[in-house]
Amino acid sequence: MLHKNIPNILSIFRILMSPLFILFMIQDDPYYRIVSFFLIVIVSITDFLDGYYARTFNLITNLGKYLDPIADKLFILTVFFTLHFLLPNYIHIW
Repeated sequence: MLHKNIPNILSIFRILMSPLFILFMIQDDPYYRIVSFFLIVIVSITDFLDGYYARTFNLITNLGKYLDPIADKLFILTVFFTLHFLLPNYIHIW
């Protein structure tokens, strides 16, 4: 039963990582910035695995159809807004 929910669990994981990314990025210690970079990598890998697993094993659900795009957009917007907040001269909001 659990394997049927793995794509949705991965999408929820991506949603939950957004506040964690913000928390790491606003720290002054460079260590946290490196951790936030690896968090982006991990979230990207889980996005790939989510789609791959759902399509390969035909585990596409109605919840997943909404949850996956929300998770993607939420994390991407979190990254861009955080970078804009920290580097307003380099990352512009259009």
